[in-house]
Amino acid sequence: MGKDMKISIIIPVYNAAAYISRCVRSALSQKTSDMEILLINDGSTDNSLEVCRELAASDARVKVYDKPNGGVSDARNYGIDHATGDYLMFIDADDWLSEETMDICMPYIPEYDIVRFSAISIYSKKRRYYKLGRSSDKDRIIRSIIKRATIVGCCGALFRKELFTENNIRFDRTLRIGEDWLVTAQVTKACTKIKLLPDAYCYMYDRTNTESCTMTMNTSKLMNQFDAMSKIREVFPEGYRSEFSYTKCMLIQELTDGCGLQEAGKLLYRAGYDLTFHDILNIWKANISIRKKFLLLRLWMGGYIR
Repeated sequence: MGKDMKISIIIPVYNAAAYISRCVRSALSQKTSDMEILLINDGSTDNSLEVCRELAASDARVKVYDKPNGGVSDARNYGIDHATGDYLMFIDADDWLSEETMDICMPYIPEYDIVRFSAISIYSKKRRYYKLGRSSDKDRIIRSIIKRATIVGCCGALFRKELFTENNIRFDRTLRIGEDWLVTAQVTKACTKIKLLPDAYCYMYDRTNTESCTMTMNTSKLMNQFDAMSKIREVFPEGYRSEFSYTKCMLIQELTDGCGLQEAGKLLYRAGYDLTFHDILNIWKANISIRKKFLLLRLWMGGYIR
């Protein structure tokens, strides 16, 4: 299984000269006979392009594309359009794969449209483990994705390329954050079979890079997550009411932690997001702390959100 399947690994590169060699080496170390690595230089202002070209010169499997800066979504879309593989994998330039990643994943393709594995966040003094669930039920997986109760990023998976090409799925360039959450929801809906590998911690997130998008959250990015959720709601217009209600409350919680109760209320009001009695009922049943429940209740009763 999987022997005749070509893998395209797409790596957006923006000012990642200090990290990209490690990332590419981890991809080149994989034991698979047919693979290409697409380095999409997204208008870097450091010497990333030079490093990418040196990597390409040392191994024919590495291909370099240079384009004006358009953001990570634009770079990933560029990679999708130029990939020649049967399956796609996305890696961020400052992250890397464990050596056994393909050994673990390849037995499941082409039977499965998506093969996902667990991840580890590497900090300077600690590690945090992100473990997938074990369910093979697509509906349960979708519910977990909506609630962000599982890994929702596009990294850490193999995707059949046809999921993107036949369903016209691309990364939304209007989203500064949450764009991969949206794509994960879209391709999961489109797939026929998905395989989760919870015990395979194959993807390594570098959390020591303080310049990365996920390490530089601000109010604007937090609000952008509501936009991502709204777009995911368009993917699933029917059902999943409780899941979306839960997620909305969790995003509101993150926003209030980031900028305070009153400011969060003003931002949400201006953006047109409300907090309903149904939301409060769902959040009261959720497995979260009493403090968070009362904070959201205070938001609703205090008239901060309508």
